[in-house]
Amino acid sequence: MIITGDWDGLAIGHPPSLPAYANEVYNTFSSDPLQQYHLLKSARMLFHEKQIITKAKLERADKLSDLEQAILKINYEDLYTDFSLSRAGCITPFEFLNNSLANYLYRKHRDNDIRDRSKLKGYQESFEIALLFGRKNLSAGHDLNEVIISAKELATKNYRQQVSDNTKNDKSESHAFNTINARVLEKIHQALEYNIQEEHRLYNLTEGAINLLTSSTVPEIAHPDFDSNIQNLFQHGYDMRNPYGSNLEGAWLMITNEGMLIHGSTQKQLLDIMLSGDFLEKNHIDVNFAADMSQG
Repeated sequence: MIITGDWDGLAIGHPPSLPAYANEVYNTFSSDPLQQYHLLKSARMLFHEKQIITKAKLERADKLSDLEQAILKINYEDLYTDFSLSRAGCITPFEFLNNSLANYLYRKHRDNDIRDRSKLKGYQESFEIALLFGRKNLSAGHDLNEVIISAKELATKNYRQQVSDNTKNDKSESHAFNTINARVLEKIHQALEYNIQEEHRLYNLTEGAINLLTSSTVPEIAHPDFDSNIQNLFQHGYDMRNPYGSNLEGAWLMITNEGMLIHGSTQKQLLDIMLSGDFLEKNHIDVNFAADMSQG
């Protein structure tokens, strides 16, 4: 598999042992609903074959990779959405399943990290204390900018104190806390500024909004690593099927069947590797006959 710097899939080799149905190319952009139907049906068959093979390895007490362990627990219907299916474009069942598994595991890992707030001690609490302080000052008629500045100062002081207390108790966490401090404080400050400005606006526009500034209810602040714009690593099929050329501009990453990672910074480096030795004999890559690599 070859991935470009913006996580677009550039190309993926199909193992020679794949069944023929897994190599059929479908176009989910087509107005023909059977294209999506047959793609999903074939990808499901391939997924169930992978589950059967993995269960056999488990019964033999063979060591399972992280991916194989996940395959045993995943429901096929959880791997994709109607939106991700519609965006797939020209793609084979093998490619679709590969991308769907990568996206599923990425989301699960990200969501688990987001839920694990124990690594961010004092994060929500510092935000709550500072926001309630800001509300109190707003209701007292203080200047909006001064309210925001003082709320940020309070949040910073409180969060640093909590970090200091926790790292004293657990020296092993000291480096981790020092690493995330700046990013976490920036997120707290952004959330404070947004919420205080919004509540100030509502207080001035809405009749009886004084209740808003005396409320003890505080919204939950988003995890500092959460990005609502990133739901999937792979947004569509591979550029090797794009007749207008690749989207390779700069950095690229290659993952071999053996799990080796190779990376480079130019298209020439990538082509040199692909044209060396018996690489293409062992890694069949189905490139669109009209593709012009010079356009990448």
